[in-house]
Amino acid sequence: MALEIVWSEEAENQLDGIVDYLEENWTEKEIEKFFKRLEDALKQISQHPQRFKKSERKEGARKFQLSPQNTLFYGYNTERLEVLLLWPNKDDPAKLDQ
Repeated sequence: MALEIVWSEEAENQLDGIVDYLEENWTEKEIEKFFKRLEDALKQISQHPQRFKKSERKEGARKFQLSPQNTLFYGYNTERLEVLLLWPNKDDPAKLDQ
């Protein structure tokens, strides 16, 4: 059974930033492909959250590499999956420790 998916405020803000960037720099087809990839990832994660690697930088979180540019960090319990961050992989990983 799939878990309920909720987004942290920080993850929602990061998604908004990604959308803004995509709209300025990518085609509509590429944007649709990104959202399809995000939707598929969330489905996989919500069905099998324990399958993906534990984060070494973000305590208590797991990670899923959404694309070469972004990694999704999440936490979960028996009922909910919380999207914690949509991390741009080009950013300094030390910032994850903060």
